[in-house]
Amino acid sequence: MAAYGFPLDGILSDSIKVTTGNINSLVGMENDTRYLQVSTPLQPGNSGGPILDQWGSIVGVSTAVLGTKFTDATGIAPQNVNFAARSNVVEMFLQSRDIKYDSADPGQDDKPLSTADLSDKAVPAVVKVLCHGGAATVAEAETPDKPTVPSTMPRTAFRSFSPADSYDVMGFDYATLKNVSEAECTSACQDDLSCKATTYNRKAHFCFLKSDAKILVRNVDAVASVQSNLAGSLIFSTFVIRSGRDMAGGDYSRIRNTNFIACYAACETDYQCRAFAYVRKKSECWLKDRIGYVSAKNGIDLGLK
Repeated sequence: MAAYGFPLDGILSDSIKVTTGNINSLVGMENDTRYLQVSTPLQPGNSGGPILDQWGSIVGVSTAVLGTKFTDATGIAPQNVNFAARSNVVEMFLQSRDIKYDSADPGQDDKPLSTADLSDKAVPAVVKVLCHGGAATVAEAETPDKPTVPSTMPRTAFRSFSPADSYDVMGFDYATLKNVSEAECTSACQDDLSCKATTYNRKAHFCFLKSDAKILVRNVDAVASVQSNLAGSLIFSTFVIRSGRDMAGGDYSRIRNTNFIACYAACETDYQCRAFAYVRKKSECWLKDRIGYVSAKNGIDLGLK
C-alpha cells in the first residue's frame, strides 16, 4: 500500500511524496476500531492524505503517528507506528454530508498496480491544503465603576451552556420537542431550571431536554449543549452514532425488549463488541463483532466503536 501527502512542508520540496508499507493491525490504539495501524512512514503534512491499496482503492486516511510525546511519557521510543482512519469511517463522514463517492469493487482478474502506476492515478487527486490566520483575541469584560441595582422583576436565572457539535448526550431525556429550531431548543432548556443539557437532531428537528449529562457520543446529525458546570466531568465515548444506518454481518448477540441506552451500554462493556444496531420498532439490539459495509436503513440506529 502507498500513502500520499506533503510531509514536512517548507523543509522538503513542494512536490507530492509517496511512501509504501503494510497494514500492521486492523485496530488502532486501545483496540479503537476506527483506525488501522500502518507501517507506511508518515510525517506532519501527511495527515488527511489517502492510503491506497495495490488496486488504487482508498483503505484509509493518514491521521497520526506515535512519536515524541509518547516517548516523553513512557521512555519508550516507538519505531514507525502510524495510524490511519479506516475507509468505512470516511464513508460515514461523506454520507453524513451527502457527498457522493464511488465504492471500489476490483474484479478477480484485476492485477495489482506498481507504485508508479498507482501514483499516476493518485497524484492528480491529492492537493495541499494550507490554513492561514492568527489566534483570535478575547476582549476582557469591563468592570463597572459602581454596583448595579438588581431588578425587582422575576426572571429565569441565566445559565451558561457549552456546545459540542456533532455529539449526542446519552440518556436522561425527560421531554422531547418536535419540529423546532436549534435556537428554540436552546431557549426551552434555558427557561427550564430542571434542564441541564440538550441534544438537538438537525436532521429530524427534534430537541431532547435532559435532566443530567454524563457521556457524550459522536453523532454527526446532532449538536449537544451542556450546562457549563457539568462540562468538566463529561466522558467522551469513542463510539460514533449514526441514525438511519445499518451494517450487515458480524451479529453475535440479540437483546430483545430493550432500549437504545441499554443497547449502547451492552456494547460499551463487552470487549468482543465492535458495533451495535438498535431496531427502534422492535426494541431489539444486535451486537456485532466486526465492522462491515454501512448502508442507509430507516428505523435503525448504528453505533461503531
